[in-house]
Amino acid sequence: MQVPEGLEVRLFGVPRVLRGGYLVLLPGTAQVALLAALADRRGTSVTAEALAAAMWPHDRPDTPVAAVRGHVDRLRAALGTGRRDEAAAREPVPAWATYEVDVVRTGDGWQLDARPGCVDLERFESDARAGLASLRAGEHPAAAELLGRACDHIRDPLLDGLGGPFDTRRAEVRARQLEAVIGFADAGLALGLHDEVVLVLDAAASVFPTVPTVWQRLAAAHTARGSTTAAYRVLDRAAQLFGRSPDQAVAQSLRRLRAQLVDRDPAVRLAVAPPSAAPGRAGARGGGRDPGLVTAPAGWQLQPPSVRPPVAAPAAPATVTRFRLFPRLAVLLGGRERDLRTDEQRRLLAALLLRRNTPVPLGDLVAAVWGDDPPMKPRAAVEVQLAELRRAFAPHPLPVGETAGPAWQLTVLPGGVDVDEAATLVEEGRRQRAAGQGEAAADALRGALDLLAGPGLAGLDGAVLHAERARLAAWRAELAWECLAAEVACDRTDRALPDLRDLVARYPLREDLWEWLVLAAARHEGRDAGLAAYDEAARHLRRALGAAPGPALQAVRARVVAGTV
Repeated sequence: MQVPEGLEVRLFGVPRVLRGGYLVLLPGTAQVALLAALADRRGTSVTAEALAAAMWPHDRPDTPVAAVRGHVDRLRAALGTGRRDEAAAREPVPAWATYEVDVVRTGDGWQLDARPGCVDLERFESDARAGLASLRAGEHPAAAELLGRACDHIRDPLLDGLGGPFDTRRAEVRARQLEAVIGFADAGLALGLHDEVVLVLDAAASVFPTVPTVWQRLAAAHTARGSTTAAYRVLDRAAQLFGRSPDQAVAQSLRRLRAQLVDRDPAVRLAVAPPSAAPGRAGARGGGRDPGLVTAPAGWQLQPPSVRPPVAAPAAPATVTRFRLFPRLAVLLGGRERDLRTDEQRRLLAALLLRRNTPVPLGDLVAAVWGDDPPMKPRAAVEVQLAELRRAFAPHPLPVGETAGPAWQLTVLPGGVDVDEAATLVEEGRRQRAAGQGEAAADALRGALDLLAGPGLAGLDGAVLHAERARLAAWRAELAWECLAAEVACDRTDRALPDLRDLVARYPLREDLWEWLVLAAARHEGRDAGLAAYDEAARHLRRALGAAPGPALQAVRARVVAGTV
C-alpha cells in the first residue's frame, strides 16, 4: 500500500502526525493516545470506553464520554483538517488545510475518517497480509517486494511509550512482524536475494533473539551467498544462546546444522575461531524481549553454496549501508553519503559503531555523547537523537534496536565498516606472507592501509572518542609499519617511500624505520639517495641521543655502499 500525499499518521516508534514531512504538534499525551487508538482502527468506530482505557489506563474518568469528547475537540483543532461548517466555509481555505482527516462521532463512540494508507501500521498489515498470500501462492517476486516493505519497520517498536491496552496490540503486531521476516527470507532465498535476506535477518536476530527459525534462515542465507564461515558463526551464536533452552530439541537441531556445515566445507574447520578483529569490535550477543519460541520447519537443511534456485531475481538493486571511521565518520547508503546534521548525532553513531553488533548501555552512550554535561533525562535524550538519526537514514531503516538494560545495538553486516574490511585484508596479508607470497601480502596490506587514510574519527570531540581515536591511530601505525616492511621486502619501494618519509619525520628515533627508508631510497632512487637518508638518520640520532647509528643501520649502509641492496 502506497503512502498518500499530505497528512500521515505514524504508529511505529513514538506515535506522531506528519504533514508534508513536518511534525504536527499535539496538545498532550492524552491526545497522542487518542489518535493512536483511532488510527489503529481507521474507518471503524471505537467506543468511548475503549478510548478512555487507552487514554487513561490507570485512572479512568467517571464520565468517559464527556472526557473523551473534550479531547476529541482538541485533537481536531490540532490536526486542523476537519470538515468545516457553513459559516467557516466562507473564509479562505489555505492549501494545506483541505480535508484529509476528521474524527467523526458515531453512535457509541468515534472513528477516524481518513484516506486509506495514511497510517503506517495499516500499510504494514496490508503489505504483510498480501505478501504472505503471494508467498503461499508461489509468487516469490511479489512476496519479496511486499514483505520487504513490511520488514522496514522491524526495529521500530509499535506505539512506543504507550501502555495499557496497547500492550496486547503490540504483541499481535510483533507476531505479524516475525511472520513477515520469515516469509521475506523464504521468498528472498528462493529468488537468490541473499544479501538482502542477510540484512533483514541480521536485524531480526537482535529483535527476536530467542526464535531459532531466524537464526537458521540467517545461516542458510550466509551459506547460499558463499559465506560459510559467517554461517558457522551464526549457528555457533545460536547454539550458545539455546544451549540453556528448556526445549533441547531446538539446541540439538542447531548443533546438527553446525556439524553438517563443518563436514561439508573443510575451510570452515580452519576458521571456526573468529579472526582477530579491528579495534572496538566485540562479540555480539542477542538482546531484546522474548517473543516465544518458534519451532524449526521439519526437514529444513542448509543448502551448499553451489545450489542456486532457477527463479530470476528482481532487477532492483539492494541498498547497502556502509560506515566509515577514517578519516572521519561517514554513512553511505547506496554509495551516497548521508548528512549527519549535529555533533550529538555523530557522537551517538560513533559510539554505537565502535561497539557494533553489541548492546551499548545507556550510561556509555551518555558519556560518549554528552561527556561531563549529561542531560536531565538521559534515556529520553538518547531516543530523541536516535529519532533524528532515523530521519537522516530515511527512507532506509536505521539498524539500531533497543535491548534490555536499557541498551542499544547497531547491527552491521560483515565488511560494512572500513576498519572491519581493513582487518580482513590484514589477515589475508599475513596468511600470504606466511605462505611465502610476498607480493600478494604487500597488495593486501596496502589495500588495508589505503582504507584507513587520515587520523580516524576526525572532528569528533569528547574524552571517550578521543581515547578511541588514539587507539585507532596506534592500530593504523602498527599496520603501516607491517605494510611497509612487506613492500620493502618485495622491492616495492616506489609505494613505500612516501609513507616511510612521513613516519621517520614523526618518529625520528626509530632506527628500524630508518633502515627501511635507506633501503627503499637506495633501491628506488639510487645509491646516493640511500646514503643521504643514512646521513640524515645519523644527524637525528647524534643530536637527540649523542650516539651513532646502531649496528643494524650501519649494516644497511654497508650494503648500500657495496651495491647489494
